[in-house]
Amino acid sequence: MKLTLSLLSLLLVSAGSVSAAEPNRTLDTDVSLGSATSIEVKVPVGDLTVTGTGGERIKARLEIFCDADAGASCLEAAKKLAVNTRNRGSELLVQVEGYPRISHRGLSANLKVEVPRGVRFEADGGVGDVRISGMNGDVEVGQGVGDVFIQVDKGKVHRVELDTGVGEAVLVIDGGRIEGSGLVSKGLEWTGGKGAALIEVDTGVGDITVELD
Repeated sequence: MKLTLSLLSLLLVSAGSVSAAEPNRTLDTDVSLGSATSIEVKVPVGDLTVTGTGGERIKARLEIFCDADAGASCLEAAKKLAVNTRNRGSELLVQVEGYPRISHRGLSANLKVEVPRGVRFEADGGVGDVRISGMNGDVEVGQGVGDVFIQVDKGKVHRVELDTGVGEAVLVIDGGRIEGSGLVSKGLEWTGGKGAALIEVDTGVGDITVELD
């Protein structure tokens, strides 16, 4: 993914900065996995935190923030955000929708998701950081701008593939550190695991860190 400096600046402004204060609006979603064997989460703008659990349900909480000086227009924009789910055969889609097409200063959001740890999981994001922990199945992340951190059980993983256009790619195994190679873009492949899962991350701009414990 190639991004000009001007486009990158626009994307970062669009993401906004999440305040330490309480969210202006919170949306909760709770759905059954049903017959699905994989989950895809799409977040165009905002941070994503994913935690693998032992249940059979997907629980999502969207926290929406407006800066103190953003004004009424930000609150109106916040009302349009929603978390929608859709079953696509063997895959369950969880998607944040309603974000302004034109960047809205002062508006930001975090999505926190709990998912069954054994399913195949995919995250598709635009701008924001991604943190994933506790998953046992395949994990695939495609992120435009933002850092990605994944922490999983080493015994569950067979292969790790990391690729970032601008940033660092790092794999940490039992405290040891393996860094990706490349002048600007960095790539890393590792196939030393005894498990079955594939961890694959591709970012345009941002650091990637995968920890296998």
